[in-house]
Order: sequence, then structure tokens, then C-alpha cells
Amino acid sequence: MSRYFGRCYKLTLIPPGGRGKKVWEVRESTTPMDIKFDISYARGQTAREGTVSILGLSHKTIYDFICLAGLTRGYAMSKLARVKLEVGYASSAGMIEVIDGFAWHASASSPPNMWIHIKVSECNASGGQSIAPGLDGEMTLKTMATSMMKKFSVAEGVKFSVQDCTQDKILDKQHEDEIKVRADFGEEDIDLKTAIQKLNAVSKDIQFILKKSRSEGDTRVLEAIDKAVNKAYKANIRVDKNTGLLSVTGIDAINGCITTFIDGAVDDHFSHLVLSSEMNPQANGTYYITRRQFIGHFNGPEWYARYYCSDRQGS
Repeated sequence: MSRYFGRCYKLTLIPPGGRGKKVWEVRESTTPMDIKFDISYARGQTAREGTVSILGLSHKTIYDFICLAGLTRGYAMSKLARVKLEVGYASSAGMIEVIDGFAWHASASSPPNMWIHIKVSECNASGGQSIAPGLDGEMTLKTMATSMMKKFSVAEGVKFSVQDCTQDKILDKQHEDEIKVRADFGEEDIDLKTAIQKLNAVSKDIQFILKKSRSEGDTRVLEAIDKAVNKAYKANIRVDKNTGLLSVTGIDAINGCITTFIDGAVDDHFSHLVLSSEMNPQANGTYYITRRQFIGHFNGPEWYARYYCSDRQGS
């Protein structure tokens, strides 16, 4: 388990309006800076969201961010105050990006320990810019999704793309076979969250979720995934004593909560988790991941990933 020693993080802040990029890369306790984070991502959630707390920022940087508190969420996110956080270990376990998004609210605690608590979302999914869908009649689901994402790219100033991540490439096959659905968006302008909800409403087998691209810079990707919970479109996550298992709780016939060390080798998709626990053999089996949560305090006890799982199949 020595691969999970030597905590480190890399924090990148870009204040509202892009006025100066600030980057801190910290290994173990080499600075008075301290951070806390609580980031969640559930199946069906539009994008990763959470809170990043920082101790040791200058008063100017704190002031830049707490100005967002007096704004509506959509207007605050239009300021494009960016927060990117990578956490992990200096060993072979590596680091993982837990969030890279836009701040929409911030508050500060009282001196002398002035923590700033920043709420972050990976996309402006609520209260952001609205578009006129301009869609009418029947068309393939991929045409519908691609058309709207192009319009949001212009409206939000951030590139959006569409990707088929279903196990059987349902979206692409429907497009190739010209299987069409009827657009029902009305005549009113809609925001991004509403657009995704409407896409999900007209699709029988596909659910759309929005994520930040891990390979295309700031691009936001609208992923098409299987609605069927028994399908996973990425490799299984195997968890045992050699791969960071910490605890197993909340076990019943089909559900469980598995806590592990943070591991940079773990992907960011809703695949299956295969548990092999010597302490809790009754919990072993293959689960479907419904929610992932990253919790940490650099100079405190927390520094782990938590998987909320369901639909267990016994081993």
C-alpha cells in the first residue's frame, strides 16, 4: 500500500474575466496552502459538481471570487472563473482530475483562518445562455443533439461535441439507418439543462450526460450512454486490498458503498465495480456504479474516493 503515500495536488484558478492564471502544485506539506474538496458525479447528473475550499489565498484572489456570491448562478458562470483540481499521490498511484469547471458561488470564513469555499460545476447547466432550437419534424437523434450543441457552442463560448458511448453504438447506428424521432421543443428559447432533458425524453434507449473532455482541452462532451443499467461501456474497476480498498459499508442484497484510496488509474466512466474483500466476503461481487464522490482534506484525515453501487451480482 506504499503507492498511496505522499499526497499531492495541483490547483489552477482563473479569476472572473480571465485576469491572471494562478497555479499551485503541492507535494506533501511544502506550503502553508491547504485545500478541501467534495466532488460528486451521479448517473443522470448533467455534469460533475462540488465544492473546493482553499486556505492561504491572497485577499485579492479571495475578493475576486466572493464577488460571484451576489450574482445569479447563470450570470456568475458567464464570468468563466475557472477552478481545476487534480489530486492523488506522488507515487505510482498518480493523480486524477476530480473537477475542471466554472465557479458559480464563493464564500469566505472569518479571519484569521480565511478559508474560501468555491462551488464549481463543469458546465453552465442551469441559468446559462438560451438558444432557439430551430428543430421541427422528424430527424435522427444524433442530428438533433449535434444541431443543439453547435448552437450552445456559440451561445456559451465553449465548444460542445456529441459522442456515442453506448455499448452497441446505438446513436451512431440509428443515424446510419436514418431512424428518426420527432422533435418537440416548442417555440421558446431553452437553456442547456432543458435541452438535455428534452433529448432524454425523446430517446428510448439512450441517456445523455454532459462531461468535460479529458483529451480536447476545454471541450464539453455530450455523451450518449445506455439507459439500461446492466450495460457498462468501459472496463470494470477492480477493487481489493491491493488496489486501494479502505472500507465497505451499507451492504444489503444488491447495494453497497465502497471507499478506496484515490487512484489515477481509475477511469471517469460509470462502469462496473468488481469487489473482492477479505474482510467482507459477503459483499463481494460485481456492482453497477450509480455515483462517485471524491472527498479530501490535504492536511486532514480525508483523502479518498467513494463509490455508491447497486444491482450487485454475486461472485
